[in-house]
Parts: sequence; C-alpha cells; structure tokens
Amino acid sequence: LNMVGPWPWPRSQMAQLIEDLVTEHGVRMIGLDVVFPAPADPVGDMRLQALAQFAPVVMAQVFDMNQREQAIVSGVPIGTTPPIPGNWPQAQGHLANHAGLSQARCAGNISSIIDTDGAVRRLNTVVTWGQAPQLSLGLAMLACDTQTAASLPRLLHSLVASGQDQHWEVPYSKHLDAYTVIPASQMGPDWLFGAGAQ
Repeated sequence: LNMVGPWPWPRSQMAQLIEDLVTEHGVRMIGLDVVFPAPADPVGDMRLQALAQFAPVVMAQVFDMNQREQAIVSGVPIGTTPPIPGNWPQAQGHLANHAGLSQARCAGNISSIIDTDGAVRRLNTVVTWGQAPQLSLGLAMLACDTQTAASLPRLLHSLVASGQDQHWEVPYSKHLDAYTVIPASQMGPDWLFGAGAQ
C-alpha cells in the first residue's frame, strides 16, 4: 500500500497484476477475492472483462444468507455451475460484480459465517441463488481448472456424506507464517510503474 497507493487500486492495475501472474509467472488458477460492484475506469474494466472470460480467473461474489426486511441485491450474479445434488442453503441476497463482468467464465462465493465472537470457523460450501448453485471460491477454482474439475463431484459427494454440505469447518492447523505470501509490490516494475498503473 505504501508503494502502490491506498485501496481500491485502479482496475487497470488489477488487470495488469492478473496478466503478469498468468503470462510471466505461469499461475494455473487465480481466485480473485475482490468484488467489483460498479464500473470504474473503462479501459481497466474492459481488460478485467476479457480476463474474466478467457484467463484462468475465478471472480468473486457474496451471497447473503440472512433474512432481511429488504434483501441486499447488488450487481449481476454469475451462475457457472450445473445443478448439483445436495441440500444446499438458499441465499436471500447478493453483492455481485457489475453487469460488464457478468460474462465471466467462473465465479465463486466468498461469503463466510461469522460466529458471535467475530471469528470465522465455517464457510458455506455451496449455496443456491434462485435455481443456480454457487460454489465457494475454493471449490469454484477446482471446478474451473481442467486438471481438477473431474474430482469435484466426488468431493461434493463426500461433503454431503459427511454432513458438511451446509457448512465446511475451516481446519485451522497452520499459522499464517506457514504460507508463502508474496506482496504485489514484488511483481516487478512493469506492474508498479508500467502502462497498467495510473
């Protein structure tokens, strides 16, 4: 944030980061844990739209499971998954990406279940919006990767069999320092100062 500037970063810069991850670093799949509910800079939005359709990117959307007097309904939800057998909970509202990103190839649900002490210990594995099942971001990444998509039905069946079809308990078994974390600022000068930066 000190090098690039405060959040939210320009869409062109986000698009450049995704392009660099794919072309320069050969990542197989990107789970973009960010929602873009409204259009911003036109060039950046067009680049993100193209990446969402043709790059190995899973866009994010949030589904609200709470019954409210007035449902939260913003953006255009993406339904990219065929019907999945299971007793999936029904979403009551959503915060999705703007219409320009509604043709994304893949999308995942990033809503979480917050316990009374403020901690997140469970995630919705699959929820439904209307008739469309919405996979969690991690499951959507598996479903959109041609090398792992075939294993998804078996995984979902095991979740149903184990009773975790409604919620998946996060197995916190490692500290944060056990994960490889690379700051965006280390992506290189092209991303920081190139044509993508504004």
